[in-house]
Amino acid sequence: MAEVREVGRVRGLGFVATARHSAGATILAEAPLWTISLAAVCQDAEFLKREDVQALVSAIAAGDAAELANDLQRLYAGHVLTRLPDDVREKVWRLADSIRDARAGDQCFITEGVQDDEFAGRFGVVRAVAEDGSERAACTVTIDSEEHVLPRWRLKTARGLWRTNAVEDEGSGRVYERLSRVNHACGSANCERAFDGDRCALVATQSIRAGDELLLDYCSESERLLPPQTRRDCLFRAYGFACLCVACRAAYADYGVPTGPDDDSRSVKTV
Repeated sequence: MAEVREVGRVRGLGFVATARHSAGATILAEAPLWTISLAAVCQDAEFLKREDVQALVSAIAAGDAAELANDLQRLYAGHVLTRLPDDVREKVWRLADSIRDARAGDQCFITEGVQDDEFAGRFGVVRAVAEDGSERAACTVTIDSEEHVLPRWRLKTARGLWRTNAVEDEGSGRVYERLSRVNHACGSANCERAFDGDRCALVATQSIRAGDELLLDYCSESERLLPPQTRRDCLFRAYGFACLCVACRAAYADYGVPTGPDDDSRSVKTV
């Protein structure tokens, strides 16, 4: 009783109700496409033999555990993605990557550019990234044994897909196909998640009409109490999108960023 649709020129894709739902109704429930946990990382001997992984494990053991443990989990996400069935991998690569932080060694999926070219829709391996580190950084990518230079913003990676879409909790994380299309709104969400083991349900928190976009609040309880600009910065660091909801518009006004009526109450994602 909901479907993925274009929800605006700026916002891209979203999840939209196709029927009326009352408060408390379960709109959909699904199993994850992609699941990983720190426990699985520790049991995967093949993964732990990698030099980049051993360097991370050593750093975690030295005491900088919290953030590096997240890095390790996200690195493992790419490892697991290569093992998924072809049809599941295809569904994962269709999801949004709002991070676009390709690094040397990453497998990548090349998205459309400003102009049509032969690279869009193909896979490659990142060989080098220019030192400026921005999303416009030039990346050397091997595609079918040939090297090409492409801007970083065109490259989806497993790390970016995981950071954009995973629901992470207590050392484990899951990515859901349809629930990943539900956009964010600070304080004006009309849905919430409910878990039953690995399965996740999308539950209406208020009456929803057919045609309404379904929205979640990605923030934690403590983040909801932060000033708009601080909360927006937290969302950008975590998910790579810029929030344009009513509560965040004041923070944007400080920077002179124009926000039209089509931008109201939703996040901006790069699809």
